[in-house]
Amino acid sequence: IKVYCFGAKSKRDVLLCIPGGPGLACDYIRDTHSWIHEKMQTLRIVFYDPLGCGSSECPRGSQAMWNLERFADEVEHIRRALLGSNMDRRFHLYAHGTGTWIAQEYLLTYQDTLSSLTLCDGAGDIPHFRRVVQALRDDSGLDVSMMRHHEAAGTLGHPEYQAALMLLDCMHFCRVPRWPDLVLESLREINEEIRDTMTGPNVYTISGNTKDWCRLNELHILRCPVLIMCGEHGYAGPPCSQRLVDSLPRSYTDRVCVKVRTRFKIFKESSMHAFLEEPGLYFEELLSFLDTACRLQ
Repeated sequence: IKVYCFGAKSKRDVLLCIPGGPGLACDYIRDTHSWIHEKMQTLRIVFYDPLGCGSSECPRGSQAMWNLERFADEVEHIRRALLGSNMDRRFHLYAHGTGTWIAQEYLLTYQDTLSSLTLCDGAGDIPHFRRVVQALRDDSGLDVSMMRHHEAAGTLGHPEYQAALMLLDCMHFCRVPRWPDLVLESLREINEEIRDTMTGPNVYTISGNTKDWCRLNELHILRCPVLIMCGEHGYAGPPCSQRLVDSLPRSYTDRVCVKVRTRFKIFKESSMHAFLEEPGLYFEELLSFLDTACRLQ
């Protein structure tokens, strides 16, 4: 696994960032978030390319490996390599997009390791997420019957279908007028075997091994500060994020009796990339949360 670290090893807090996809390398998150360590005195920030992605080892023909449980175990292996048995150091987790699915799978097994959790543009109930994205498409004004025809016929590569997908992505994936190279490069380099095994070719054809996944009923066990963020216009957007918020504890009391509440932020002009669409507001919220989380005992 290829890991990228920013900040001194001696820093007490470690923030590990899980990229989305599934099948994406971490570069689009790394290149936009790595400077955070300069603003946080105690925080070291770490990114990684999941197995099969980017500069990590890329085994082929291993479809049985591409599942949320294995990717969650991967996070724990990285945590142990970074922190070892040092109980004085603290582990924070950030996840974007489908990386939030991995983060939830991780916390349900290893929740005692977490000092804070940030879920950005995520979902905890994939059947609900599927209904949300279908509703977005139905309300888009595009020729939905044409798209469904190609999906039924298996002709997803048809130019008119691809053109419709791009229009929808410009509304709900990334709303900046010209997509940055780091986004385009990430999409070009996606591991299609991982993507197709876990979700399918796109958000309208989710048919992989996550299609029935749901963890909302188990999130109440979490006992650490949580930040939920989403763009108003994203594929998951407020409907999915609100369900995450409603499933988490409203608040908890830390070891020195400080009441800590779950935080929820919606970026009104963003889709799934508020760190590009509204970077000022996005990083203000994220840094404020991390500062609070790092100060708690």
